[in-house]
Amino acid sequence: MCQYLNLLTKLEAHRYVGQCEHGTLHLAWDHVTMHLSRADFLRLADILQTLPSDEESFIAKAASFSLSCDSHGGMYLWIGRTGLYLSLYDFLILSEMIYLSARLLISASAAKSPSSLNLGQYRLVVADEGISLQN
Repeated sequence: MCQYLNLLTKLEAHRYVGQCEHGTLHLAWDHVTMHLSRADFLRLADILQTLPSDEESFIAKAASFSLSCDSHGGMYLWIGRTGLYLSLYDFLILSEMIYLSARLLISASAAKSPSSLNLGQYRLVVADEGISLQN
C-alpha cells in the first residue's frame, strides 16, 4: 500500500500525476485513478505526443493502450481495461499533463537517483495563453 505520493503535475484536486514510494505512477482524472509502471507511463506519453493531424480517422493501439476519436470530436482513451471518454479540450489537457510529468521523470532520473526525487513543488497551470509547468 502506498504511504506517500510526490506530485509531478497537478491541475486540480482530482486531476494529477504523482509517483509513490514504489515508483508507480498514479494518473488521476476526476474519479478515476490508474496505476502505471514507469515504462508504461513513458510509453503512454510517447503515444499521446505522436498523434497525427487527422484526428477524425485516428485510431492507435499499442500494448495495453488504445486511443480513438468519435464523430462528435470526443476521444476514447483506454489504459488496460479502464476507459476515459474525453472532450477534445480535456484530452489535450490530459495529454499535456502526462507529457510534462514524463519530462520531469526523465530529467529527474538523469540528474538524480530515483530515491532522492522531490517533485511535489510543480503544478500544471492552464490559462488562455496555454499550459505551463510552474513551481
